Amino acid sequence: HVRIQRFGDKRNYLGRLNGPEIQLLLPDALNVGSVAISLFGHHGESGMVIFTSRDREHYQHGMGTVMLEKVAQILPRLLCQWIERL
Repeated sequence: HVRIQRFGDKRNYLGRLNGPEIQLLLPDALNVGSVAISLFGHHGESGMVIFTSRDREHYQHGMGTVMLEKVAQILPRLLCQWIERL
């Protein structure tokens, strides 16, 4: 539901989440004003990275996502390497 409503056919979402969405994605987080989310995999099947801000206007639709996309490309590989070492 969240992926379809917030992402559509995109891999990134910047903006606000409603209460139920925050509870689903960030159940222990307090004071979430806005988020920057990038999906791992084509449809988020491999996970996601989420950055939060208490400021409701910090992450907004239309902001650049180059750095967010790079983190989303690198992080899954790093996690796999870390898991293999365990």
